[in-house]
Amino acid sequence: MSDEQSPTTPAPPPAQPPSGRQWFLATIRYGKMSFSAKFRTDRQDLVKQRDKCVVRSDRGKEIGYVLTHPEPVPPNQSAEGYGEILRKATVDDVRNAERIDKESRTKAIAFCKEQAKKLNLQMKVVECDYVLGGERTIFYFTSQIRVDFRDLVRHLAREMRSRIELKQVGARDEARLVGDCGHCGLTLC
Repeated sequence: MSDEQSPTTPAPPPAQPPSGRQWFLATIRYGKMSFSAKFRTDRQDLVKQRDKCVVRSDRGKEIGYVLTHPEPVPPNQSAEGYGEILRKATVDDVRNAERIDKESRTKAIAFCKEQAKKLNLQMKVVECDYVLGGERTIFYFTSQIRVDFRDLVRHLAREMRSRIELKQVGARDEARLVGDCGHCGLTLC
């Protein structure tokens, strides 16, 4: 075999393109359930602690709150698998999220409760979370039994024209969603 490798010799792994990018990770809190996770950015000065920002999570684009200043990713760690900080939130982003929260959320919860009652489902709708951009709506509910809510999802999707998710939560998550107070007198964290 002249210039080719023999069939028994494994081929060398493909060379990774030099990215030249330095990644930074910041912890962001997002969503009604106050999830917190690390998100990556290629600019350390993009956001700072206590800023509001727009992130791309596994659920879609969302408004988040920066908990930690972006720190460089260690050289032995990959930045893959993290969500991405898209930009610092503008005044319009925040106003839009607040408007949707005030107007659409209450209507969506009322419609969901009405449809659940019509379908005789034994569930209590607790909260509704709109993902920025309107591509997904997540309803949180409690129930003592297993609920088949496929018909409810169809009705909600037809009415709201977005992807619908229903998530069952426990008593502690329900208290967090409705803004109950803890022993310290502050809103539950």
